[in-house]
Amino acid sequence: LAGHYGLALAAAGHVEAGRQRCAEAVRIMRELGDAYMLSCMLNFKANILLREPGNQAAAARAVQESLELSAGAGDWPTLIETLLSAAEVAVAFDDALLAARLASSALELCEIEDIPIHPRMGSAVDRLRETIHPHQVSREVSDHEATLDRIIAHTLDCLSQWVQDADGAGGSLSERDRGPSPSERFETGAVHHQGASHPDGDPRNRGSRT
Repeated sequence: LAGHYGLALAAAGHVEAGRQRCAEAVRIMRELGDAYMLSCMLNFKANILLREPGNQAAAARAVQESLELSAGAGDWPTLIETLLSAAEVAVAFDDALLAARLASSALELCEIEDIPIHPRMGSAVDRLRETIHPHQVSREVSDHEATLDRIIAHTLDCLSQWVQDADGAGGSLSERDRGPSPSERFETGAVHHQGASHPDGDPRNRGSRT
């Protein structure tokens, strides 16, 4: 409950109080060893961090850990929320290409796995559509040549690179200092992270749901 309350506080404008509540929730879930709830709380933490400038690297760290936890668990709703969180981090790092790919993949997973888009997911999609060209965020434009595993692997590489770059620049990066975006490097095939395996395989390769 602390994480949900923290998110509500931040949405009401009490960002610092919300951040503290969410940090408490993350700590509790770590102590309990609850990977599912820890992943959720890390997504909440990233959402709150992105409400104030200068927190992109910390948000990227939170989503990186959340994605590592949720990618191989077969828990599609949590993975979908994490993909949307990662998309919002990508927007914060000016990588619209990756943000569009992640948001579109999340929407496609909702359809394939017959998962309703609940209000928190819908709010994230709306925020992304306000930032990215609306036509770039739909399941029809998701990259069918890239498997979900490859997209996750690339996203983990991006998150890791952004954290490293921000740490090296004292926590913030100008557009000039960033150089090519991770997605631009991805287009050349420079993907190094092996990604997580999915017990049921990539749902985007399974055809229609049975």
